[in-house]
Amino acid sequence: MPSFTPQEASYAVEVPYATETVVLDLRGRSRYLSAVTVDGTRYRGQAIQAQVDFAADE
Repeated sequence: MPSFTPQEASYAVEVPYATETVVLDLRGRSRYLSAVTVDGTRYRGQAIQAQVDFAADE
């Protein structure tokens, strides 16, 4: 799991080849956080759960 810092705006994670879904639980530590973008989708609020679906092309 990557460590998160306010200075970083983009993160990447490597997962095993057979992985089809990744679920992210995000909790803002700043009261000024109004939204987060995950995989192109904008989520409003300080606590969100985002699911990223992907599958390998065969």
